Amino acid sequence: MGMNGIVCRLSPKRLELLREEPSLLSEVILERHDTRIPGLLDLGKTWDALDLMLSDRGSEKVLGDAVLGRSGSSFGPSMSFGRPRLLSPERVGEVARELAVLGDDLVRERYDRLRGKSVHGNFGPDGDEDDPEEGEEREAEIEELSRRYRELRDLYAEAASSGHSILIVVV
Repeated sequence: MGMNGIVCRLSPKRLELLREEPSLLSEVILERHDTRIPGLLDLGKTWDALDLMLSDRGSEKVLGDAVLGRSGSSFGPSMSFGRPRLLSPERVGEVARELAVLGDDLVRERYDRLRGKSVHGNFGPDGDEDDPEEGEEREAEIEELSRRYRELRDLYAEAASSGHSILIVVV
């Protein structure tokens, strides 16, 4: 099954509800498979590759929060892989501005950064690009990662324009 990254936009009302009933977070995480939850983005196994391409695993401080919320505060109960991280509306705005200046071709431009790295989900080039199978796999991965990157960027833009927080969980 593996680890999945989840990024969730929280309005002040939704945030207060989760503060009052922290167990709801576990329910939401489980329910995401059966119900579309507005403001919730399940990055699946792409989270680690996206984090590496966006922030070099936290080297870029602002973008280091985009996928893992490194500077966020711990929030709610401990999950499978630690406690969720909460980014304030101010930090969400900073991350959204940084993401907005990155181009649509970010994944294609930075895909080779994954070469030789141990990345959850086994994303990244690992063979001969001239091999037709490798080329097809590469393009499929670039497309999947690009789609998730655009969704992440859009989610941050929506949250920032609404003054919302972001909650990040790896389960």
